This record gives sequence, structure tokens and C-alpha cells, in this order.
Amino acid sequence: MTIERAGGGAGLVVTIGHSDRSTEELLELLRRHGVALVVDVRSAPWSRRHPQHSRPALERALAEAGIGYSWLGASLGGLREEGYEAWRRTDEYRRGLDELVSRAARGTVAVLCAERDPAHCHRRFIAEDLQRRGLRVRHVLDRDTFEDLEVFLPF
Repeated sequence: MTIERAGGGAGLVVTIGHSDRSTEELLELLRRHGVALVVDVRSAPWSRRHPQHSRPALERALAEAGIGYSWLGASLGGLREEGYEAWRRTDEYRRGLDELVSRAARGTVAVLCAERDPAHCHRRFIAEDLQRRGLRVRHVLDRDTFEDLEVFLPF
């Protein structure tokens, strides 16, 4: 089953955590949601516990699956001394978000981090900011579980 994408995918951003998933499971989820590009927002794109998700191995697996890879952890990564909410007010964060919006305009993008649940990850903040810019956001939790976020309308 393929999940239908609104508007051909332009303006849709999927968020996903690699967690302890196998490479095959991660690739299946990305394909099901029509992802063309993975934007890695981990500050440190490696994993000792799950080496299949370290940057070199992940880039290689994505390339073999025909999915692009980009690392924006320097600007959008979650480990910040000043806290992520303060980081969101910086020019560097805004430049990273601008780049992410630009890429999402060309097709479905997945924002990738390590944590499976977006409620426990900085992806929730990125998702909120993307919604404010008019993009659709979908948190993918598991094979048949995802959450399309409501459209954010500032008042």
C-alpha cells in the first residue's frame, strides 16, 4: 500500500526517527510516503548502537534505493547548549529552515533524526516552523501509523 500524497508531494515534509529500525524497514517507510530526499537533522550523524544509520552507511543505502541524502545537522541539529527553542531564533537555524523549505518545494522530503517518537525529539519544533510556512507535515511512527498535523493558522 502506498500512502497518497497531496499535491504530488510538493510542500509535504515527513518526519521520521530511525530508532532501532533495520535499514530495510526505514527504506520501506520512506518509499510508502513517497520520499525523494532524506534531510538528516542529527547534530552528530552516526550511531554506535545502530551503525546502519551512521551517515556513510545510510547515504549508501539511500543512494542504492534511489533516495537522496542531505545533512543539515549544523543548522537544524538538536543538541544545543542554549536549548532548542533559543536556537530557533538564530539566523543559522532560519537559513537551515529556508534550505529545507526550498527542498520540500521540489518533492517530498523526510526530516530524519534518531528518536522514534517526535514528541521526544526536536523534529516537533522543526515541524511547527514548517507548518507556519505553509507546508504539510506528517510524522511517521510505524508501518501503518502516521499523523498528519493540522494546518497551522496564526491568529
